[in-house]
Amino acid sequence: MPAPSRNDQNPKQWTARVRSLPAAAFRFVRTRAGLAVGAVLVVAVIAAFVVPAVVHQRQEAEDLKIARAIEAEEARQDAVEELTRGQERARSLIEDAELFLASGLDYADPTDVTDLQSALDTLREVAGSDDTDTIAEARRGVATLISSIGDRPEIYYWTLECTDAAGISHAFEQFRGVWAERAAALGLTGCRAETRRGDFISPDQQQALDTGGVVDASRLGILDSICASLGFDSYASLPTYSSAQIPEMSAAIAHCPDHPRVPDIQARLTASQAELAAVAAGTQFGAGVKRVGTDIQPGTYVSEGNLDGCYWERQDSTGSTIDNDFLNAALRVEVTIRSSDYAFNSSNCGTWKKVA
Repeated sequence: MPAPSRNDQNPKQWTARVRSLPAAAFRFVRTRAGLAVGAVLVVAVIAAFVVPAVVHQRQEAEDLKIARAIEAEEARQDAVEELTRGQERARSLIEDAELFLASGLDYADPTDVTDLQSALDTLREVAGSDDTDTIAEARRGVATLISSIGDRPEIYYWTLECTDAAGISHAFEQFRGVWAERAAALGLTGCRAETRRGDFISPDQQQALDTGGVVDASRLGILDSICASLGFDSYASLPTYSSAQIPEMSAAIAHCPDHPRVPDIQARLTASQAELAAVAAGTQFGAGVKRVGTDIQPGTYVSEGNLDGCYWERQDSTGSTIDNDFLNAALRVEVTIRSSDYAFNSSNCGTWKKVA
């Protein structure tokens, strides 16, 4: 016969049995079997909570160790790369410094040049070492001296703006650029100085200042504009130069002695200077009334050229005419002025030159 189910039992009996379970469990725990089961449970609890914590702590320590190893390797690689860059920069700077020294440093302080050579020797010695800081310090020493010496100072020059026959402007960096074939093809008619560049006045420019070729340093651009246009402006067509133009032109050709027209300009300057000297000596003169013995000297004078309407006369002290002539059209006229003559007057006869 089957056992009665819970529903078949007496409720009072079931309640009494349930209330007796804790006591039974307590009695079981006090037995050897209960103690064994409790120990197993404690171990299970410890294994469930303590062991994972220990494992996690060990894993963290291992991860930290790996991370530190990676950081150390990255730092080592960075140091190697920095050293390599420093060595490459040192080699490049050595080449630059050698070229800088070879370029000629006659403008620099000799002490700075000596210091640069010494600093360069030091850089050569340490360029291949494994000491990044030492290489960097040696590089700074060389770079600082190169910067201190600086580039060769450049003579003052002016940018130019030149105009062609159509009135169109063309810019040039320096006057020698105007001499190029392209500039010649532009049909330029004149140039003017614009912006000054450079660092100092050249000896030739200073000579121009000293001799009165230009009045002050700010006007030195005039020489550049003259040099630019020696081949095509009014200066190129003048047969002779005035007393004011002579020093200016002399300064200009000293400023650009390599201009192809300099020999021709120099010949004109020489002739103009001789003419002025002759005028000063009274052996050459032009139109107007000249006092004999003061303005002009006695002698035989000739004038040549296209003489149209040339009139001359010798005068005595009263202003009366001693002798005269009028040439409607002639290529040459000759007259002898005597020491007893008081004055000589002429018009439209060009330049009289003493021949005897």
